[in-house]
Amino acid sequence: MGLFVGNSHWAYAAVVAGFMGGLAIGSFAGGKISKSKNRNKLLGIYAVIETGMAVGGITTYFLSKIIQKTLLGAVIELPFVMQPYIWFGVSFIIVLFPSVLIGATFPVISQWYAGSGAETARKLAVLYAVNTAGAAAGIIAAGFFMARFFGLIRSFFLAASLNLLCAAAAYFVSVYDKKHIQEQPAEKQNLKNYPDVIALPAFLLAGAASMIC
Repeated sequence: MGLFVGNSHWAYAAVVAGFMGGLAIGSFAGGKISKSKNRNKLLGIYAVIETGMAVGGITTYFLSKIIQKTLLGAVIELPFVMQPYIWFGVSFIIVLFPSVLIGATFPVISQWYAGSGAETARKLAVLYAVNTAGAAAGIIAAGFFMARFFGLIRSFFLAASLNLLCAAAAYFVSVYDKKHIQEQPAEKQNLKNYPDVIALPAFLLAGAASMIC
């Protein structure tokens, strides 16, 4: 957001407000969706969300460039006191959309992964820990290595690739789910039928990708 409002409190406020607001909206929407859908459909929804995050991340980069060029001339003609508010609003909206998708991922995947059995609390804790660890790794990678060695645009494409990889993994598991797991009561729907080696690493990468973008 330094492209719009510089490296100031305006930039930090726009990023935090847009990101947290998007997470809240996405979490609420994801919770509604996860409750209304059959468990076997949740992975398909998650794959769509991850694909949307990949497309949204790349779109956000190019959209920010376009907006910067098209609005810059008009905004600088306005009184100086108004300019930070305009750039704040634009930055907030740009950050909001991908953040909504990020927020929707956890309730959807957690409902599929944890279910409602006796192990729900433990599984949710593991899932949240893995995702948070991925996010921390993504922040470190983006801040100290990726921008320096790969550049901004390549970093965006790498993050989008991770999102698409997660979407592919979710689709693969959903196909396996349909073939090997018959309709069961909710308390018996768990991951004992296949290893966590697919589900947990995928959500780890998802956390990293969300922070890189």
